[in-house]
Amino acid sequence: MDPPQTGKPTKGGVRPVPVTTPMEMTMKFFKPTKTFHDAEDGAVTVDWVVLTAAVVGLGVAALATIRKGTDSLTDKINNYLSSVTIDTN
Repeated sequence: MDPPQTGKPTKGGVRPVPVTTPMEMTMKFFKPTKTFHDAEDGAVTVDWVVLTAAVVGLGVAALATIRKGTDSLTDKINNYLSSVTIDTN
C-alpha cells in the first residue's frame, strides 16, 4: 500500500498525517546547524573586526613610539626658551 501523499485533501476533506522516518527526523534536527555552518556572513564580519583591531593596535604602538621622541623634544625646547632673555629697553 502506498503511503498517503501530504498536502492534497482526501475525499473527506481531511489531510493525512505525514509519516516521518527516524532518518528524516535526524536530518530536520541538524538542518539549522548545517545552515549556520554553511553561512559566510559572520566570517566577513569577523575578518573586518580583526583587521580593524590590527589597525588600531598599530596606531597605538606608533603613538607610543612617537610620544617618547616628542617628550624629549619638548624638554629641549622648554630648556632653550627658559634660558633666553628678552631685552625690553
